[in-house]
Amino acid sequence: MNVRLIRLLWLLSCAWLLQSCSVLISLTFYNNGKSSVDVCNVNLKVPECVTVEPNSMLDLTLAGDIKSDFGRLSIRDSGSTHLYEFLVQPHYQYSSDVYCSRFLIQNCNIAVQYQPDGLIYWGGKGSLPSVSLLEQPKGFPIAPK
Repeated sequence: MNVRLIRLLWLLSCAWLLQSCSVLISLTFYNNGKSSVDVCNVNLKVPECVTVEPNSMLDLTLAGDIKSDFGRLSIRDSGSTHLYEFLVQPHYQYSSDVYCSRFLIQNCNIAVQYQPDGLIYWGGKGSLPSVSLLEQPKGFPIAPK
């Protein structure tokens, strides 16, 4: 066999194993409120924050350097800051069929919608915003601590 082909297969195998072993949660976060919110990934020693304007969305990856079984976000809305925690596993079943990327394997985000009541709702498998948030799976909506 060609040495280059062997190296390529080895690199692809390593990349696949690294991706399949990681526990990263990626969210597509829709702000359904009337004001902008600051959303921070607090799974990091130095939190990373983004501003999400009203009626818009951003993708967030909850990677962290703090070991935890929980995905943690802080959201600042109208001057108040609240902490949201949710169990990391098993969230794969909540992945969207719409917000996906492909690099070696398909990775789909979990669509969530921040509502004016301060709760984070599962947006379903389709596009955001979701007009029907009636049937929420276990663990949703996520309320602040």
